[in-house]
Amino acid sequence: VIVIASRELKENPSLPLCGQIMITNMRDPELPRRLRGLGIQHIHSHFARFFYYGGVLELATCLKVPFTLTVHMSEIWGDGALSSEQWQTVWNREGCRAIIAITEIHRQRLQEFGVPRKKIAVIRCSLDFGCFSPRSKAPSGTRILSVGRIEPMKGHDVLLRAFKQVDRKNVV
Repeated sequence: VIVIASRELKENPSLPLCGQIMITNMRDPELPRRLRGLGIQHIHSHFARFFYYGGVLELATCLKVPFTLTVHMSEIWGDGALSSEQWQTVWNREGCRAIIAITEIHRQRLQEFGVPRKKIAVIRCSLDFGCFSPRSKAPSGTRILSVGRIEPMKGHDVLLRAFKQVDRKNVV
């Protein structure tokens, strides 16, 4: 969870993350009191599931600050998806500035759960091609790239099983 903090942190760049705080223990009973002293202005949770089940919704409500959250596939499809009622609890809460979808398909799915279009911002994951550029000549053949943390929820096992079915003579 990233909390975008007050002038105090922004004016003191020697503090960690230069205006942002990484919270690792949402169950700390002293957390709301400590954060109030920092003048928190906004809370963003990169995972909706953590936002809903991990106490971030309660923290944002307690601190009376606006919040945003990013939605990932596993939070809107499948067994781990939040229900329509849970999404309604989030977007209907005072302070909800936006629910960030990373694709148009995610936006559409959120709307199926009843989230109003005006509450959804589509911000795609992207690459800064000013920093990373493709080779001038790409090797021929099939290339497979998987980007993400190595953990079960990322589905690398599915990719590896699918790779077994690929004709490997043309794979680079």
